[in-house]
Amino acid sequence: MKIWVAYQFTGADLDVLKSTLGQLRRQLEARGHVMVTMVEDIQEWDVRGLPKDELVRRMFPLMETCDMALCIYPDQQASDGRGYDAGYFIGRGKPVVMAIHGSLKKPFQEALFSQAPPNKELDWSVIRYLSFQDIADCLPEVQP
Repeated sequence: MKIWVAYQFTGADLDVLKSTLGQLRRQLEARGHVMVTMVEDIQEWDVRGLPKDELVRRMFPLMETCDMALCIYPDQQASDGRGYDAGYFIGRGKPVVMAIHGSLKKPFQEALFSQAPPNKELDWSVIRYLSFQDIADCLPEVQP
C-alpha cells in the first residue's frame, strides 16, 4: 500500500525530522508499504524552496497516487496541514488513519474521528502509539 504520511513539518529540525521519518519508513517498508511525504518527495528536504502554490500543484497529483493517509500526532502541536491532508483523502473516498502518541490527552480531532469515523469499514481509524512499530503493526501487511 502506498501511504501518504502527514506529519508536523513546519518548524521542525530537519536532521531530527529525517531521522524520525527514516524510522517510520523502515517500519512501514518492513510490512510491504511505500511511504510518501511532502517534505521528502516534493520539497526534497528544502522546506523553503518552493512557493506554496507550486507545492500544492505538485502535492495533489502525488496524493492521488496514494492508497491512504496516515496523519501522525506526536505532540499537542496543532497542524492545519494534517487536517487538509485528511480532508483531501476523505473527499476522495480513501482511508485516513490518525496516529496519536499514547502520552497525549485526547485531541479534538480524535474525538471527531471516534464519533464519526471517516472509514466505517476500518477498525483502526485511530491508532494510539508509543513507537512507530505500534503504527506499522496496526496496518495490514502487504503480501508480495
